[in-house]
Amino acid sequence: MKEIIKTIIRDFHEKLPIPNITLRELEVPIYPKQIITLVGPRRCGKTYYFYSLINKLIADGIDRSLIFYFNFEDERFDLSSEDLQTLIDAYFELYPQNIEKKIYLFFDEIHEVDNWEKFIRRIKDTFAPYIFITGSSSKMLSTDIATTLR
Repeated sequence: MKEIIKTIIRDFHEKLPIPNITLRELEVPIYPKQIITLVGPRRCGKTYYFYSLINKLIADGIDRSLIFYFNFEDERFDLSSEDLQTLIDAYFELYPQNIEKKIYLFFDEIHEVDNWEKFIRRIKDTFAPYIFITGSSSKMLSTDIATTLR
């Protein structure tokens, strides 16, 4: 599984162009002090809003290797909470030079993994100052987001 994750990370950094985005009126901090959570109905543009934030970071001079985007709806995975650390391990195996740097984590539809909240809180507290997550409102209502993130 780790090798597939590495392939996805490499593809994002080396092969896949970030789509051009129609700018939205929504504005979230790009260098937040807290975890940014975008919740909305399916197919409303959360992923493309992520892409617009990633484009802003790159325009600001942030190296693309410092941006880690992962879509949890990828059919190649059926991740459990125990597998979440594998994402981080795979990233740092590819980019060991980034261990001491500030990285930007974009986790799309993370609610697909049970107990994701504890993982997000741990990495926020230990090494990742910038975390952005999305979730579909049908599965991740604001009242359902664990108090560990508040």
